[in-house]
Amino acid sequence: SADFADQQSLISAYPNPTSDFLNVELGDVQPHLIRIVDIQGRVMQQHEGTTVPSRLNVSELPAGIYFLSVMDRQQRYHSVGFIKE
Repeated sequence: SADFADQQSLISAYPNPTSDFLNVELGDVQPHLIRIVDIQGRVMQQHEGTTVPSRLNVSELPAGIYFLSVMDRQQRYHSVGFIKE
């Protein structure tokens, strides 16, 4: 089962709210998978591997609340919410 890491976020995403780009700072987290998920749990974007973009284009997403979910190499999840305007 997946281990949910401390939610006091090791990762951050800004600006929040955003209308076009989301800057992602992962701190010490070594990413394996990054997803943008809506509040229904649907995966809207997915980026795999260690060369994860530090800037995500979210301009095509409908306005709403989303979560940036990062799975690290130890299969722990780190999430942060953001609002798309």
